[in-house]
Amino acid sequence: MRPVKRIVKRVALLIVGLALVNGVVRFIGIRWGFTPLPKPPYGVRIEPLSPPLTREDLKPDNAAFFYLKASDLLNNYAQTKESKGQMDALLAGEVSGDTKAIEHTLTDCREALDLVRAASDMSFCQMPLMVTNSTFVGKPREMARLLIADGKLAQRDGNPDRAITNYLATVKLGIDCPKGGALIQSLVGIAVTQMGTQAIR
Repeated sequence: MRPVKRIVKRVALLIVGLALVNGVVRFIGIRWGFTPLPKPPYGVRIEPLSPPLTREDLKPDNAAFFYLKASDLLNNYAQTKESKGQMDALLAGEVSGDTKAIEHTLTDCREALDLVRAASDMSFCQMPLMVTNSTFVGKPREMARLLIADGKLAQRDGNPDRAITNYLATVKLGIDCPKGGALIQSLVGIAVTQMGTQAIR
């Protein structure tokens, strides 16, 4: 019987100790604040510096303005199965195959790709807050595929400058698009909707 009492006593002491530690930690956090975030002065509320950026707020000095315009243009274009097949082969390294369908696709999408290249030359990019059903989700990957295909064709045709421009634009696109959390936010929103819940815990 004594061993059982010892175990109960130890468990009770452990619970009391944890409760005391929790109380002390909470008191310190409320009274002085935890590092590296100091407690704000009395009566001061910490709020975002500005409301979330929306698409309507975008201006031509923001690369996101051009990325989204390019996305809109690509939304209205449907790539053929033949073009997709040729592009898959080209991106896999088969440069010597038939590329007529890809060249036709690149001609059709030239305006969108020019917008992406223009955006890649800009130093500032802040993606706006987007709704969960935003058509922008998945478009950066499509833009990147088109840019790389154009770059590979430029290499084949002996135009290294155009190839390098496309490859650098692809890298910049990958760096810029997550800024502002647009893609992560959209993907989390889609996950929440599909799970049928109000939040992800």
